[in-house]
Amino acid sequence: MTDQDNLRDRIAAVMYCHMHPLARMEDALRMARGEGMDSKRGQTNVVQRQYLPWAQAIIDEFGMTVDRAVDTGNRSYDKRTGIITNGWKYRVVGKWEKQ
Repeated sequence: MTDQDNLRDRIAAVMYCHMHPLARMEDALRMARGEGMDSKRGQTNVVQRQYLPWAQAIIDEFGMTVDRAVDTGNRSYDKRTGIITNGWKYRVVGKWEKQ
């Protein structure tokens, strides 16, 4: 799963949970990723049919992408190898930053 797919799935899950306040985010994410009973029967669920296209439309309209950069403030030290590694930080950028 790419970062872009993960962004789309999370947006779809948030929209679904907003419309269905009793739904759990974990369940909505599973539905967006096509996991569960529906996929075993070869069917799509409401999140895949309705909310994923809406989420993709939002991503396309705003030109949203996931930007990954080295986070030097989040370093870790591996005692076994003696290597210092930087963490990754992710952020969503859009066409508004490119203007």
